[in-house]
Amino acid sequence: MKLKLKFLLLTFVCFYIHSFGQLSNYSLVIGGNFSFQKNYPKTSGATIFNLNPEIGFVYKNKWESGFLISFSRTIFYGDEINTIKLFGGGIYTKRYFHLNDKIYFALRGNLSTGIQSFYNSSNSSRYSDLMIVPSFTFFPIKNFSINAGIGIFGLKFMENTTTITLNSTNFSIGISFFIAKKQKNSGQ
Repeated sequence: MKLKLKFLLLTFVCFYIHSFGQLSNYSLVIGGNFSFQKNYPKTSGATIFNLNPEIGFVYKNKWESGFLISFSRTIFYGDEINTIKLFGGGIYTKRYFHLNDKIYFALRGNLSTGIQSFYNSSNSSRYSDLMIVPSFTFFPIKNFSINAGIGIFGLKFMENTTTITLNSTNFSIGISFFIAKKQKNSGQ
């Protein structure tokens, strides 16, 4: 059951990830991204996987806003291996900067909240994130884009702790489909 759910979720995300054709007002955007990060050395580092499906819309031909769901798993290496799972949701806004007909630079802001739980423990806690991610978006064909995020600047709030993150080793990749609003015929 769990494997089928993961397969369906991965299929959904891979099929819909982040695509942007030529940006047009009121386009529906269905997509998401996947990120992977490995901190060395393995004896005291961490491996982080993130999966974020999302749905949003384009307005003013350069802005995108919408909702996201976050799934994350972090594996810490040290004297013993510990695993943390995160599940949450939130909102995002992205501003696109036109570079050429097929490539855009974007700055994205996420505000999310969720629950963090530890493997082999019944303990869990709530968290909130505020992140800014720079990225590049490539439109190989109209209404489909490939998105690559490089680095992260963020704040994480947990119970009695606030963490500031400035990370240049985080890399995310995603795809999106842009479903344009049908234009009304005028003049008949």
